[in-house]
Amino acid sequence: MPQRSELGGRIEAALGDSYEVQRELASGGMATVFLAREKKADRLVALKVLHPEMAKSVGAQRFRHEVEVASRLEHPNILRVLDHGEAGGDLLWYSMPYVSGETLRERLAREPQLPLADALRIARDVAGALEYAHNAGYMHRDVKPDNILVTETQETLLADFGIARAVRNADGSTRAAVTDVEVATTTTGFVIGSPQYMSPEQVGGDPSLDGRTDQYSLGTVLYEMLAGETPFGGRNAQAVVAKMFASGAPSVRVTRPDVPVIVDDAIKRALSRSRGDRFATISEFASKLQIASSDARAGVGGALTKIASRLRSWSVRE
Repeated sequence: MPQRSELGGRIEAALGDSYEVQRELASGGMATVFLAREKKADRLVALKVLHPEMAKSVGAQRFRHEVEVASRLEHPNILRVLDHGEAGGDLLWYSMPYVSGETLRERLAREPQLPLADALRIARDVAGALEYAHNAGYMHRDVKPDNILVTETQETLLADFGIARAVRNADGSTRAAVTDVEVATTTTGFVIGSPQYMSPEQVGGDPSLDGRTDQYSLGTVLYEMLAGETPFGGRNAQAVVAKMFASGAPSVRVTRPDVPVIVDDAIKRALSRSRGDRFATISEFASKLQIASSDARAGVGGALTKIASRLRSWSVRE
């Protein structure tokens, strides 16, 4: 068994009556995720622990916000929070179901261009999760391959609501049941997030964001799953943003000619620079992808039917 880190030892010492920490699963700039056994329920969980040095920073605010939002969202395609707490003054943690699989980012590193059926299924699943979140009053604002999990049974889970924000109505009210969180901008002037997946209005710091910003991000993810690259690539954030504002989204069929026109059109609409030109809701985007999936299956079925018919006619002639 891999040796536990100092943080792993600390969190187990703090939660030893409830959890047995087994090994580290992943570590990032803000937190580390451990595989642990929840003793009372006798089940494996993923235990996410904020790095202690972040406990008094905006990172702690984001972490608590992520827990608060995710705890209120129960959907088959959203990774839910099982338990959470704080220990020792600087150890913030929460547990999630342990998922055997990989992030979409890891899969794309291994397989840059996914089969059309896989890409459409993942996009529809994420759209379903986002539709539920939007109806509950929240925008995710950080939809990207790193925050999408694909299990070994091909289920899709959307994770990390750390910078989720309440969707505001025209009168300024919100359906969200938790306090909205505004995250400070970075030194480069961009709102925290990943510019290559952010909508133009999110990059520009527009305070009136709505669910169409998540639609843009999902359109970018779908484009990447099919083309093997994001629509607006660049060496740095400034280059990405410059391309985004200089021209419309390219056709995915330039890189991947086998993508049906209906899928290409749906992606280009989701990636419209003006949100007024996108689908009115994420569910409309998902519906278009469902039609494309049905057409693709019918196309395969039709081809097989023709082959079977030819084989039967050959048998008759013989």
